[in-house]
Parts: sequence; structure tokens; C-alpha cells
Amino acid sequence: MDGRRVLVAASDKFVGDSISNILEQKICGKGLYLWNDGMDALESILLNKPTFIILDLYLPRLCGLAILKEIKKNDIQTTVLCYCRNLRTLLGVKAIEAGARGVFDYGCGSLELTDIIRNVRAGRRFMPENIKHLIDNKDFDLFPEKYRDITTRQVEVMQMTAEGLSNMEIAFNLEISVKAVEKHKRKIRDKLGLLSSLEIGLFALREGFVEVKEVACL
Repeated sequence: MDGRRVLVAASDKFVGDSISNILEQKICGKGLYLWNDGMDALESILLNKPTFIILDLYLPRLCGLAILKEIKKNDIQTTVLCYCRNLRTLLGVKAIEAGARGVFDYGCGSLELTDIIRNVRAGRRFMPENIKHLIDNKDFDLFPEKYRDITTRQVEVMQMTAEGLSNMEIAFNLEISVKAVEKHKRKIRDKLGLLSSLEIGLFALREGFVEVKEVACL
């Protein structure tokens, strides 16, 4: 594989550098792209069409799930390996369902990470056993409302709600109206059987849509 067509997108620069060092020293040599912002990462993906991507699911401005959706929409032929810290089952299943070839928790060691990258590059899938179990048992086919009914925009609303932002602040950040935010929240509550913004925020935390360090005291 040409190292110049490998992209690493990481919200944490230290993590991104660590992954890049593994790639450069043990797998595919120099010439990697490295981005710490979701919008910039997507722009680079659309422009350079990398053949292998290691994608942080918690990128700022545009989350990993949204980037996976754009990769599929633009029919970019690439292999994507997703990760985050404290990987939750639902988020992992959603990433696989959206097109990722593998998902892993960054809490693993460097030797394990090297093996994961090599296996995914070789065409094999990788995921923790709890996620593999749900996929093998077709959980997302039997209960699609748990996975497919939450849109990318609604995920963003959930994340910002968990971070303690008001409807007005969410509207400003997403460049939509307050009424649109309220509509998204109503749909989220209806789909997931939740009763309030507090429950939306707690659901986002529990199911891994937002990192613990980013969550406000709800």
C-alpha cells in the first residue's frame, strides 16, 4: 500500500501521532495524512481518496459516523477502521453498519493495535466480541429502530444536549432554527421512548454517542 494514500483522523493529536508512528514504522512507510478535525478530514478524503483510513468516531465539527455516510454517498472505494476510547456497543454496531471494516477501543496496547491494522488492511474484519455477537445475530436487522432511525443530525443534537447546550446554542452551532432543534428532539424522544432533554443526554452518554470527558453535569 502506498503510504501517501493512508489517512489518520484523530481528535487527540497524541493519539493521532501514536497511530501514525505505528503505520510509518511497522506497516506502510511515510507519507500519511493526519487531521484533527472532522470537516478537514472529510475534505481530504474527498480530494485524495485514500485507500485506507483510521477514523476517530469523536472528531470535532463532523463525527466519524457522518464521515462514513459521506464516504458511502460519494462511492469512495476505501477501507475504514474506526476507533474511540470507551467504545460502546451501539456506537460500534452503527459504525460497522455505516461501512467501517473494523472498530476498536483505543485502550488496547500498541502490539494489539498493530495486529488489528494489519488484519483489517488484509481484508479481514475486526470488532470486539460484544459487537460481533450483535452483528452475527442480526440484531440491527431484527431491531432496526435501534440503529437506523437516528439520523446524523439527530446524533449531533444528542451530543450537544449531553454537553449541556441549550436549544438556542445547538441551533447556533448547527446553523438551524430553534424550532428545528425542538423537532429533532421530539423525534429522538419518540423513537427512543425518552421523556426529556435530560434523558436524551443520558442516553447519548450511556450508548457512546459522546465521550465521558465532554459531558456536562446534567
